[in-house]
Amino acid sequence: MESLSTLPPELDPGIDPFSQLLQLVEKYKQSVHTLNPPASEEALTRVSLHLGRELPLTLSGLLRRWNGAVLFRGALRIRGAAELAPAQSQDRRYTLFADGPGDRQWAWCSDGHGGHAFGEWREGELVPLHDKFLCWLEAWLRILDKDLVEDEDVLEARLEADPDGGYLLLARGEQALAQGDPDAAISNLRRATATDPHLTRAWQRLGEILLSSDPQEARFALNRALRASRLPLAFRGTPALEAEAVRTLGSLFPSGDPAWDKELGFFLDEGVTDVEAVEELALFEAAAMAQARNRLARSDRVGARNALANALERARAFQVQGMLVELRLKLVELNTDLGEHDDAEDLLRQFRGHPNQGLQARARLALGRLAVLRQEPWAEEMLVEALRQLEDPGDRARAVLLLGERHLRKQRPEQAQETFYKADALAVAAGLPELQAAVCVGLGDAAWASEDTEGAVAA
Repeated sequence: MESLSTLPPELDPGIDPFSQLLQLVEKYKQSVHTLNPPASEEALTRVSLHLGRELPLTLSGLLRRWNGAVLFRGALRIRGAAELAPAQSQDRRYTLFADGPGDRQWAWCSDGHGGHAFGEWREGELVPLHDKFLCWLEAWLRILDKDLVEDEDVLEARLEADPDGGYLLLARGEQALAQGDPDAAISNLRRATATDPHLTRAWQRLGEILLSSDPQEARFALNRALRASRLPLAFRGTPALEAEAVRTLGSLFPSGDPAWDKELGFFLDEGVTDVEAVEELALFEAAAMAQARNRLARSDRVGARNALANALERARAFQVQGMLVELRLKLVELNTDLGEHDDAEDLLRQFRGHPNQGLQARARLALGRLAVLRQEPWAEEMLVEALRQLEDPGDRARAVLLLGERHLRKQRPEQAQETFYKADALAVAAGLPELQAAVCVGLGDAAWASEDTEGAVAA
């Protein structure tokens, strides 16, 4: 064990990075803390080669002084050089360096921007707290020395040790937001993004708070989040941009804006090289869907179809696979509109036998639309079958609208009119004016077929 009196004369306790640890050693009896003899340079070199990366600066600095430590009678144990090990054998990005309190484990990894993230290793993910080992250590010394257990007190202790920590400021900002204090949330989130411009979740939360008061500033913040996003994430547990934020950001651009298409294109083409988690796949799908919607807003159906088809093709090579349900169904709709019926039918085959009945019903609805356009004899049967299981009012309105169109094609204008009125009620309930417009067109066609010119014009 080393005391303050044994420090080299050039290392004054005021500037020694481990002065807080040494002061605690002096404060308590020797049995409270045990500091091991230093690790050799050869041992540190061996562990770096074994891990495939250099050790973080202050962690290697501690190991040069003490090759591991047992603190607060074993409540926290910092591993020695030979005990540093990958958290997962199949993914060596994460290195376990400490254990406790309890059965908790602590790990570090690269943050993808030239630095590190230190945090708790929990269920195959790193929950990041600090970007430096020394900040992690000083925070734990405060927490254990004061016997802090409440989340608020623990967070405050961590912020005292790491006042500019981006992960902590994000946590404090989200906490303030949950407590109904948007001003404090904005202040903390601005500090978080200033400290770490790559912290996409902080940009997202800032943009979401500013939506009602300053849409331009909200758009800037959300756009920064998208521009800073990269897939795959540097590590599992990164506070990343959420998929829903892409739709929110899209609503802040003018409909069909080429600038929005450019932002999405940059993310999809330059920011995505692979996908390693379900959440990442959801973000990728949201961006592809937003690009298709934006192109549709300027009547570029071919461009929208190509965006989705390209995204689907790329997704086949991702590490994590998924159905991409919304993307596939929208691509079916566009292929149907463009007369690519065989391609639409091929995509719909992917839903056969799917255990989700609601999803099967949506696929039957898409197949029913295809059958109406092709004038297949089983079109009505398919739509009626879909209606039995469709729950979403919008989907039900679309199914009834298609039944009305089927009646028109079969020269049953009175049945068509009655069916269109039912579709209108569903469209109103769903709050979908575009469907109401389609119903009006159908009612006009039905009136025209009944030789009701006045009714057709009114519709």
